[in-house]
Amino acid sequence: REVLTTLAQLVFDKDKHPSADGTDIGKADSKRMLEAYINYCLKHKDNPRELKFAKATIDFSNELTHNRTATSLDAELCFSAVATTVNIIRIISQNNKTRFL
Repeated sequence: REVLTTLAQLVFDKDKHPSADGTDIGKADSKRMLEAYINYCLKHKDNPRELKFAKATIDFSNELTHNRTATSLDAELCFSAVATTVNIIRIISQNNKTRFL
């Protein structure tokens, strides 16, 4: 979960990336930050699947953090989803000349 928050903070620019719902985005709101960033970078796409994946990963990591019965399988799957989300954002940033890595 912390990796996703750090990732979101690295790429999000409050002045360039408005929230989809007009909400003021907080410093720990990784879902809205990544949503705003992805929507900005992929503005030519309607409801991008990259955004769906990032949101699902954030939900998964939040649930796993609070799940006292989580298994090592859950942890490995979450790790894989987070790593993939980081790579998706890296690829988007490279294609938009907004490199963060």
